[in-house]
Amino acid sequence: MKTTLTPLKLFAAFVVLFTISTTFSQSSAIYEITFTSVWNASDHGTLPGGAHWSNVIGANHKNENEFLQMGMMASTGIENVAELGSNGAFIGEINTRINNNLAEQLINESALPISATGSYTFPNITFDEEFPYLTLASMIAPSPDWFIAINSFNLRDGGNWNQGDINGEINFDLFPYDAGTEEGTTYMLSNPPTVPQGNITSLVNVAPFNDQRIGYFTIKFISSLSVDEETLNDKIKVFPNPTSDGYLTLSGIQNSGINRVEVHNLLGKLVLSESINNDTSKTIDVSQLTTGIYITKLTSDDGKLNVTRKVVIK
Repeated sequence: MKTTLTPLKLFAAFVVLFTISTTFSQSSAIYEITFTSVWNASDHGTLPGGAHWSNVIGANHKNENEFLQMGMMASTGIENVAELGSNGAFIGEINTRINNNLAEQLINESALPISATGSYTFPNITFDEEFPYLTLASMIAPSPDWFIAINSFNLRDGGNWNQGDINGEINFDLFPYDAGTEEGTTYMLSNPPTVPQGNITSLVNVAPFNDQRIGYFTIKFISSLSVDEETLNDKIKVFPNPTSDGYLTLSGIQNSGINRVEVHNLLGKLVLSESINNDTSKTIDVSQLTTGIYITKLTSDDGKLNVTRKVVIK
């Protein structure tokens, strides 16, 4: 079964979805997210030369409307995504929220931009229940300041993780938006800025668009922590945190099923990976990494066990 959101409901992110209930609290879950484009000339006007999407960018976060809101002005980060397909400022806004414990992780598609008929999948993203809201955005390119987005969709359904339909999928139809920052009514760049800056508005039934979706996100539930896995999540420690001596120690890993540790920077890039044997503890050398915040992921080979920690290297 497919859930279709109107543009306003997409940004409000309050949706009733079929959910498979569980009888225990779960602290984290793994989802796979796929973006698929259906941008076409019949529904969205003659496509411009080099039609594509900018790299999909976003985060999971603690509070609603943390990064954008329908009917409100766009931040500099969203403006740059919508006008230029440039993610740098938005990454800065996300990292600021991560540093302030308002967001958990940057979700950044580092592949080449997606063509008008392309798709891209983010595999196996782990979400903590403290940061259940999902926001993603991408530029409709080339265009003045047009983009698509999911804003603050809550992956929690009551006290459980949202497991979608019978196939474990939550489907979002995506519609075009105007960031309110640049003039222009056709697919072209280098238009004068909107002065004063306007608000984010829907482009449904505004030429060159009609009321047909321009793409869709499929959020597929993979797994969540069982009661035993929650105990494991509490048992495993990563210390010292912050660390200033160039080493991190992992404890509580013996007989856990965890057999690999990965360290990612805030851009999502893997910067260190080591296997874990069935030892009581393991110390890893992080002295080659620059100072900053990193995401440490401890996983099993089958991907069913995931323990994630934010660590600070000084």
